Amino acid sequence: MDIIRYRTSESPAPLVGVRDEGRVSGLPGVESLAALWALPLAEIRQRVRDREAVPAADVTLLPPIDGRTEVWAAGVTTPNGPSCSSSRRRGGWPATGRR
Repeated sequence: MDIIRYRTSESPAPLVGVRDEGRVSGLPGVESLAALWALPLAEIRQRVRDREAVPAADVTLLPPIDGRTEVWAAGVTTPNGPSCSSSRRRGGWPATGRR
């Protein structure tokens, strides 16, 4: 079971639901991923059971973040990051000369 954000032809607004075995079930009353994370698992399962599923091919999947979701990343994210990383492994900082 995957938690998803999606749109349908009937609803241009983003929806939150679950995709399971090629079917998508909406979660009524869940306006955002943040609202979903606040629900107990048993309630999420009950909401999924109570909804009629539609074929996954009938929805448009959206990125799995909304305006209230923080995104954290690890690794090299700047253009000179690789040279900084290799320099740090050698014990120095190329831009500042610090150690």
